[in-house]
Amino acid sequence: MQGLWPDLIHSLVVVAKDNGLQPGAAIFEYIMTIWLFAYAGFVFYYGLIQITLWWLFHIATLFWIFRFPLHFRSFQKLKRIKYIHITCVILGLVVPILPIVVTAGDHAMDVKRNDSLAIPHGFGFGMTNFPPVLCAGLDSDASFYSLVLPILVLTEIGMTLLVFAFWDVRRVGSTTSKHSCR
Repeated sequence: MQGLWPDLIHSLVVVAKDNGLQPGAAIFEYIMTIWLFAYAGFVFYYGLIQITLWWLFHIATLFWIFRFPLHFRSFQKLKRIKYIHITCVILGLVVPILPIVVTAGDHAMDVKRNDSLAIPHGFGFGMTNFPPVLCAGLDSDASFYSLVLPILVLTEIGMTLLVFAFWDVRRVGSTTSKHSCR
């Protein structure tokens, strides 16, 4: 581990000289590429989870309004609805950070287990496919459990709540139309 960074810098200098670049520019470009991968990966994971979570919060609110209208009205009269919105905003901003921590932590554990991975790859993000996807996670298991699975679970919960909400609206609508015909 001690000789890794000097060897890495030496190989970057050699590659840079072979390509006609200044050695400092090659090192700067390499480090900026690592941070670009990390930043793009963080934004991608955070954005996807946050969009799905906000969608779920809106669907859950609709479900609450349609399924429990008296409870909703009592909360509205007592002006407690703002606490629910504040809770949704805080959860919507904090919860999507968890997949980023899982992905970066998994990459840190891989680096501890295998010294050949000690060269940084953007904290667990990098180009893994062809054509390249800049913000894909390097470990497919960590990507599944920190991105795909939460999105699938949140979407499934939201779709179930949406079906129940529409079912209640249809049920209430059909009973009111029967009573109005009499």
